[in-house]
Amino acid sequence: MKCGTTSPLGRYPPPQHPQPPGALLPPLLLDRCVLSDSLLDVGRKTDKADRQTLNLCAEHLRRLNSLTYAAEMYKKMGEMQSVIELYVEVQDWEEAFVWAEKHPEYRQLVYVPYATSLAEQDKFLQAQKAFHKAGKPEEAFRVLEQLTMNAVNENRFDDAGYYFWMLAMQCLDLAAENEEEYSAMMAKFSDYQKKASMYYVYHTIQRYMDEPFTAYMPEALFNISRFLMHELMTAQPTGISKFSTLYTLSKQARNLEAYKLARYVLDKLQALRIPQRFQEDVELAALKIRAKPFHDNEEHQPLCYRCSTTNPLVNNNGNQCVNCCHAFVYSFVSFGKVLVCRNDELKD
Repeated sequence: MKCGTTSPLGRYPPPQHPQPPGALLPPLLLDRCVLSDSLLDVGRKTDKADRQTLNLCAEHLRRLNSLTYAAEMYKKMGEMQSVIELYVEVQDWEEAFVWAEKHPEYRQLVYVPYATSLAEQDKFLQAQKAFHKAGKPEEAFRVLEQLTMNAVNENRFDDAGYYFWMLAMQCLDLAAENEEEYSAMMAKFSDYQKKASMYYVYHTIQRYMDEPFTAYMPEALFNISRFLMHELMTAQPTGISKFSTLYTLSKQARNLEAYKLARYVLDKLQALRIPQRFQEDVELAALKIRAKPFHDNEEHQPLCYRCSTTNPLVNNNGNQCVNCCHAFVYSFVSFGKVLVCRNDELKD
């Protein structure tokens, strides 16, 4: 029976003949492989002092996409910059990082394109770190600020607080490295640190307002919202709702018998634009508070450990003692009582 004819068992396959090496490759690809091997052979036989010939071999190998062979030619010439650029071109970041560590003078050639690539993939946090390693603090700040604003616009206030904290830490590093920029960096550090704490605590308030249940005790919500109320006296960061802060504080103040504070906060609330779903609740609370005593529960009044003064629950100057103006430092874990802090100076 002839090959390719039909039988009861089906069609017999045609006989398989051995094919010469490279026959399965397209002609153009085969020509490229042969040319690459020839160029590599020429380059390996060429003396490293003949830079012109080696450079021509490297450029042609690069054009033929034989990047490993091209890197070998560049290494033979001692052109480390071209080697690094080659790895960056194909985004072989692991090899690029290895060579950047061996030759720190070329770090920017690696980390700037790497950071740009990460930013294009919306990996802003990794991009910010890469810009920082590349010695580009301005770009690092720009990327991280964009990342922070994205977190605020998406109501991810916990992330926004973390990103502002990172900005504050970078300002500290830059202040230590450059004495001329010390004052400016420390001013930015204070601003970013303040915003970091505000967004961090507002995350809790926002969850309390949006979710039906909370894991926080009334004392914690009371201290968190009171802390944020004082911070909002001097700053109004984007995305932080003054109404949500005061509403939370008024509710917890009534629960903890801080009636004087509750009366003060409800007066402030009525001067704001109240969302429709909260209007009835605020108006009813404002009426009920009139029947309560005009004083606060002394148990919740903060004590200044510097001058031993018992402070009122509201201070128009912010989170500090009304007597000695010493700043109050709170624990960001529990937001309980004021922490005992002291200033010590090291002797020379």
